[in-house]
Amino acid sequence: MFAAQRLEKIKEILLEKKQIDVVTLSSILDVSEVTVRRDLEKLEGQGFLTKTHGGAILKEPDANPPQQEEDPLKEEREQIGIIASHMVDDNEAILLGPGSLCLEIARNLKDKNNLTIVTIDLNIAIELADCTNINVIIPGGYLIGSNLSLYGDLTEKFLSDMFVNKAFIEVDGISEDRGYTINNAQQASVTKAMMRITKEVIIVADYTKFGKIAFNQIGLIHNAGKIITNDKVPIEFKKYFFDEEIPIFTTYQL
Repeated sequence: MFAAQRLEKIKEILLEKKQIDVVTLSSILDVSEVTVRRDLEKLEGQGFLTKTHGGAILKEPDANPPQQEEDPLKEEREQIGIIASHMVDDNEAILLGPGSLCLEIARNLKDKNNLTIVTIDLNIAIELADCTNINVIIPGGYLIGSNLSLYGDLTEKFLSDMFVNKAFIEVDGISEDRGYTINNAQQASVTKAMMRITKEVIIVADYTKFGKIAFNQIGLIHNAGKIITNDKVPIEFKKYFFDEEIPIFTTYQL
């Protein structure tokens, strides 16, 4: 049973019974208690339930529920994930860097067969944990708690013994002069290590990152073979990458 199916099943049970415990859900869904707790956390984040000690109860709607702030880039991120997934073939070994866009890519790879995915992002590893058709490899290293990713000499040494077909790298800035940049210095070092072990680097970024320069440079413009972004990318950058013969894929093409 896929994650989305489990979540719907849990919703059905809670709507009927109003409360449920982890052990019972584990038996009904035929998954581990760890997986059940993770599913409950997702549904709690959606405001559907409230976790209790050992289970969960249905969350009754407020009389005046607060208005949720819409994420203006949510749909764009999802579309970038779809475009990237079309670039991955069955039986490949790929690398997914840390970040929300790479997480969207992971969500769109679940139907691929015999993939090997190397990632330093624990959120991505958790997202793919139930996919028996995907081999997930996580290097060791120090944990960056703010984004649940790994870094350090141990991580880079682990990566140096590998080679993958494609590496999807999310960046915080793209500019003609400084190329690709990211904010976190620790993440920058391990990102360079990731770029050294792949046949092809594919940069993913939403349109707001173009024209920006973050603190740490990870590569020049020609260090990437492709760029995936959304259709609002400034026209001058579309022209620039066309002139530099670097393919740029946008959500307009969906």
